[in-house]
Amino acid sequence: MFIVIMLIEVDIKAIVKVLGKAVGVFLFGAIGVVVGGIVGFSLFKNHLPSDGWKAIGAISGSWIGGTGNMAAVAAGLNISSEILGLADLTDGIVFSLWIPFLLISKNYNK
Repeated sequence: MFIVIMLIEVDIKAIVKVLGKAVGVFLFGAIGVVVGGIVGFSLFKNHLPSDGWKAIGAISGSWIGGTGNMAAVAAGLNISSEILGLADLTDGIVFSLWIPFLLISKNYNK
């Protein structure tokens, strides 16, 4: 619902004009998620189970392409239901904290 509210006043013509830049931003964001996952895992690997890297992979899939990607990565990595549940919980918490920042940032757009 938050995404719909945020997109109510979107100018489609302006989006088409910046489409190339948007693809670049998406690619940089995807790279940032993957690099951030690797760095985060490296920092906290002593506090995670041995297959904790699989959860990072699933969360990265979700942040890059949504729940469908998370499910595909989970199936590809054969993640246990316990690890996948924790990854899904983490994904939901981070999403719930990030969306308000996105909505607030809309007010500062020129």
